Amino acid sequence: MFRILFALTVALATAAFAAEMPIPRSVVENALRTADCSATYEDATAHLDPPHDLGDGQKLQEFLCRKSEYQYSGIFLVYEDSAPEHARLLAFSFPKIRGFESRHSVTSPEFDGKDKSLTSLDKGRANSVCGSAGEWKWNGRDFVLVKYWLKVDCNRGRFDPKGRPNDWLIYPKK
Repeated sequence: MFRILFALTVALATAAFAAEMPIPRSVVENALRTADCSATYEDATAHLDPPHDLGDGQKLQEFLCRKSEYQYSGIFLVYEDSAPEHARLLAFSFPKIRGFESRHSVTSPEFDGKDKSLTSLDKGRANSVCGSAGEWKWNGRDFVLVKYWLKVDCNRGRFDPKGRPNDWLIYPKK
């Protein structure tokens, strides 16, 4: 009985937040199109967490962009409490062989409100033997790349950048 009440409470709270989400639907739909997401507006907003506080009246809201069997990607909009209709789609820097590229979606993101950082983990395969991971830090306007790991060899050893932070680190260069 307790489980049913708990599940119902969580469902109602989530539905209530979604109904009160301050960012207009048109802004979210435009962000999903710009980021080339496969999620519909309904899918992207079905299970929203409350926005994260970035300080200075700014909020950070994550939306589902894509979902696969073992991971998903999200996009992030930042907005002022006083002007959610002007929410801005964030872009994240990813290292390339030469320079960087900008992407809107981040795979399996996690936001840490304590230090205002965002991490990602892209499993190259379901068993995490290869992949990539990144860490970005909020600077008051955008998330700036701090570290990036890449393991392209899917044949040996588990990819674990948290457990082995110096292995596979490609940015900053060692």
